[in-house]
Amino acid sequence: MVLSLCRETSDPTGVTHCAAAYWTRARDEADVPDVIVAKTTQLEVYSLDEYGAGDGVLELQATHKLFGEVQGMAALQSRVHGTRDALVIAFGEVRWWRSRALAGMRNVSAALARFLRPHAHPPARGGSPALTRPLTTPQGRVAVLAWDAAALCVVSSSLHCFDASQLPTGGRTLFPRPELVRADPSGRCGAVLLLRSVLAVLPAVDARPAQGGIGCVDGAAAVGNSFVIDLVDMGIRCVRDFAFLHK
Repeated sequence: MVLSLCRETSDPTGVTHCAAAYWTRARDEADVPDVIVAKTTQLEVYSLDEYGAGDGVLELQATHKLFGEVQGMAALQSRVHGTRDALVIAFGEVRWWRSRALAGMRNVSAALARFLRPHAHPPARGGSPALTRPLTTPQGRVAVLAWDAAALCVVSSSLHCFDASQLPTGGRTLFPRPELVRADPSGRCGAVLLLRSVLAVLPAVDARPAQGGIGCVDGAAAVGNSFVIDLVDMGIRCVRDFAFLHK
């Protein structure tokens, strides 16, 4: 029996996603929003402390370890006065695909090299360094995270799982583009684009005023029951990007 064990010895340092939201304080309690940074599997929350004449510094408020790699992140604005925003995060798995056919080629066009994103791999024997490209494995996992003001930590207000076996994968397990996460600027809902042809919608519900207590997610934006829209039935087979329109 062979058992493989992988242990992360150091925290990730590269920033993969970033969002601005009134997360630790309500909109009427702060002049500027917080900065939430995702580093693959780690979430960091920064707040701006002002010192005199508009000068300020970003201070790290909290660090939270996530149980998965962040594929997309968006801030869901709260629609109730005196409540905080929430985060909608889609999780997945990233695998690096190495192009052996291109590893030995000496003259690779600049456009192709940018498309394949050269990564730090040892040079192939008698050729240039191997060219790699990140591929993602969709898992259909979405979490809505909120800030617990009592415990000063990150808590999940809801978890949503979409069965990957029910999604139109076409028999593939790896995809070249990650899942896209967007939030309505008016705070009406959040949405996640799966496999470029399936849209998962998370309708927002009115946040309740904060009641206090550790583990309480009141006082922050939240979502209700999610549902899925198959865009192929509407004649849309591949979506590059999408956005919400203002009223």
